[in-house]
Formats: sequence, structure tokens, C-alpha cells
Amino acid sequence: MDLRDSLTTDDLGETSRRIADLEAQVRELQRVETQFRMLLESAPDAVVIVDESGKIVLVNEQTEAMFGYERRDLVGQSVEILVPERFRQQHLSHRSAYGRCPHTRPMGANVELFGRRRDGSEFPAEISLSPRPTEVGILVFCSVRDVTQRKIAERALQESEERFELAVRGTDAGIWDWDLRTNRVYYSSRWKSILGYDDHEIADRFEEWEQRIHPDDRKRALATVRRYLDGAIREYSLEHRLKHKNGTYRWILARGAALHDGQGRPYRMAGSHIDITELKHTQAVLRDRDVQLAAAQQIQEHLLPQRPPAIPGLEVIGASHPAEFAAGDHFDYFRMPDDSLAIVIGDVAGHGFGPALIMASVHTLIRSLSQRYCDVSDILHHANHFLCEETADHFFATVFFARIDTETRRLEYASAGHPPAYVFGRDGELKTRLESTGIPLGIYPGEMTPVGRGLTLEDGDVMLMLTDGATEIQSPDGEFFGVTRAIDCVRKCRDRPAQEIIDCLYETVLNFSGRKNPEDDVTAVVLKVGSKDRINSES
Repeated sequence: MDLRDSLTTDDLGETSRRIADLEAQVRELQRVETQFRMLLESAPDAVVIVDESGKIVLVNEQTEAMFGYERRDLVGQSVEILVPERFRQQHLSHRSAYGRCPHTRPMGANVELFGRRRDGSEFPAEISLSPRPTEVGILVFCSVRDVTQRKIAERALQESEERFELAVRGTDAGIWDWDLRTNRVYYSSRWKSILGYDDHEIADRFEEWEQRIHPDDRKRALATVRRYLDGAIREYSLEHRLKHKNGTYRWILARGAALHDGQGRPYRMAGSHIDITELKHTQAVLRDRDVQLAAAQQIQEHLLPQRPPAIPGLEVIGASHPAEFAAGDHFDYFRMPDDSLAIVIGDVAGHGFGPALIMASVHTLIRSLSQRYCDVSDILHHANHFLCEETADHFFATVFFARIDTETRRLEYASAGHPPAYVFGRDGELKTRLESTGIPLGIYPGEMTPVGRGLTLEDGDVMLMLTDGATEIQSPDGEFFGVTRAIDCVRKCRDRPAQEIIDCLYETVLNFSGRKNPEDDVTAVVLKVGSKDRINSES
């Protein structure tokens, strides 16, 4: 082999090595490109790559799905195709300024941005920009995120917070929210004002409450909190005294509930404070130390009776359907000290939270007074005096109070401006109307509500008591439901159990109105009279 042959062989070897290197570089480039495209297509956001002139050079699948275009319809187009028409001119200016000074802009830059789909619809978006120098010039990587659902959630949260704020401002209770992990406590403005402080004068610290507890109540109050958080008691209810800014002490009723984590450990507790100082004063006037505690408890959770009293031969049941989240209507039934059955139904003018609080006071007073007095007129007289002293002039309440001797079945009643009650005989005929005997409570302090003409109930009798929410509800044509329809409804289903009579009446009222919920509070009580001997033998 001569020198020329040796050189040719060497050249071929070098060429082969170069070709192999090039092939390896191509494979590496292909691998990198494949990885790049895999990353691009797997990105959760739409990715749009734009050149210096604003033309789209590359998009991913998320872009197609988000904007409704196929990528061949986007590549080569101006990026403004994805911008709502009303913003395009402004976007051109912004893009031009960005081109002069390209920089990274992360998402969440507090800029209200919108994208435009192929069908012309718009959606709120967050967009991040990342410029990258390349051989063909600067390319801008744009990540686009559709934040429609987040915006909806944010609006819902804002509306919820606004409703909460309105509820807090609209109630006389002070609100507190205790983070057990940090020991920080949110106290509402009302909570602070109950103790005479402005909003800025009390910090978000647990000690702000603890240090104001009356010395005689301190040990019991802290022990109650600990027992509730430890699970030793199921409900948190605490009556205690807190120091006012002026140095006096205010009686406070606190109620709350705790949230627990997955391990059952409490991490947050929230509730309310109600100033019951004036209720304590009323308690002294009525010479009943337990009245105000009962009032506070009823306001919180036991406003309506949980179950009717078990009395042979007397079946009583009531139901109240509020027009709003709280009702100004009320009903109650309970045993009096002489073992007679008391049935009460009432209605405060209006409906909603304010009237509900007034009716809660009426409920508590009547319950308490009924443990001291048996005369229905005396009971309503004392309740009227309290309402006149403690409530605003525009609040008044109608109340029907019936007392039934469980042995003789003798019924006596007094009605402070309330709609009549109706007694039906076994045959369904209307036996009597128990008309109002006085004006509503809360108008004149010294006003008495006389006892009406009573009657002796007989086997098979049915008595209906209701508020005007049922009779004054209107049909879509503006016609009132009226008393006649209510009487006819009860007459037709008088042989059914009391609960079914109540349900039938309410269903008939709603069907008449064509509404899913009443415009006013609808409350009714039904009493059915049966044979004591038969029920005793069956029980």
C-alpha cells in the first residue's frame, strides 16, 4: 500500500467519525426536542410562543382546548387574535413597550386580563411572560391560565363574607372567633362595644377576654372552656361577668362551637356574646332568678318545643315555617304548676331576625311567668309590661294563650290581638271562635288582656290556632287564602293525626300561593281531643 492509499483510508476514517458525531448530535437534538415537546404538551396551562413581531410560532394542546382553535389556525397569526377586540389596540401598545424592555412577568401580577376564544366568548386569565434569546431573535413564552372557576369562587367567598358582616352588624350579639393554634381571637366591633371599647382598643388576643372576667367567675369560666374543648361537655354555654371600660361588670351569655381536625383535636372555636345585664335586672323584678338564663338558652337553641307533653286524651302539635332565616312567629306548649296544659301561639310584627329576638323574649317571659302564675290574663299582663319597657315603639306582639285543665277538659284563654282560634266538633262543624280579648302586647304598659269566654272540650273536638301568615298569603292573582279555606282544610282532614293536619294545611297554603316558600311566617298549632279511658287502656 502506498502513501496515497494510506491518506485516503485516513480521510475516510475521519469522515466516518465526523458523520457519526453529527448523527449523535442530531439524535441528541431530536431527543431534546422530543423532551421539549413532551413538556410543552404536558403543561397544565396554555403555552403560546411569540416572536419579536408578535407572531405566534408555537402552541400546545392546552392552547387549542382553551381557545377553541386548531394550532394550524394560530401559527403565523398575530397574538392579538387571542385578545378581546376591546383590548387589542391597548395590547399592541403594551406589547411594543414590552419588546423594548423584555422581562419575566410571573402569574398573579394583580392585572385584570382576559382571553378571547374562537367563538368570541371571553374568560378571565392569568398570564406569565418569559423572554428567551434564540438564534432567530427573542422568543416570548406566554403561559395562559383560565381562572374562571377561581374568580367564581372568589366572588362567592366575597359575597359570603359580606353576608357574614351584615349578619354580625344586624344582630345585637358580639361575635368571636378563636384560633386555638395561634391563640389569636377575632372580636367583632359589637363584641368590643358591649364592653364600652372602640374597635382599635382591644387587640386580637385571648387575654383580652380572660383578663376582663370577674374574679368570682374566672375559675368557673376557664374550667368550662377547658371541659368543652376536652370533650367532657357537649355544648359550650357560659354565663359570666366581664369588666366594662367604665369599671362596672356586664353579664354576658357566651355560646360557641369548636371545629376538630382529622385526629379529633379542636383547632378553632367560634361563637357569640350576648349582653344579658338588662335581662338580669328583669329577673330581679320578676323575682325569678332563673328567668334570664332560660331566656338566653331559648334565644340560642330551644326557642320552639322539642316535643309535645304526653297527656292522655290530648294530642297537640305545632309547626312554624319562617319566611326568612328566622321567624317572628312562635308557638309553645308545656305543663303549668297545677298540671294544666298551656298552649301559646304568637306573632311579632314583621319577620326576620329582629322580630325573632323579640318573640324569643316573649317566649321566655311567658314560660317563666307560667311557673309562678296560673291566670292567663296575669301572665300576659306581666309580659306586656316587659315589652313596653324593653323594646322599641314599633315592635308589638299578638299572643293567644290557652290553659286546659287536663282532668275536666275545661279551656280558658286570653288573646292579645291575635287572630281567632277555631274549635271543631266530631262532625266537623265549627263549634266556636275564640276571638281576641285585648290589644297586642307592647303598646300600652298598663294594658290588661281579659280572659275570654271558655268552653269544655269534648271527645273528637279539634282546635286550630294559627297566625295571619297563613290566611293572608296571596295567590298569583292576588287573592287572599283567607280563613274559610283554612277552616275547610282542617275540617276535611280532621280525622287524621294532628301532625298530618298541620302538614296538610301548610301544603294547601303553598299550593294556593304557587310559591315554594311563604312570603310571611306561617305558624299553626292543632289540638285533638280523644278519650282518656281509651288512651289509658292502650298505653
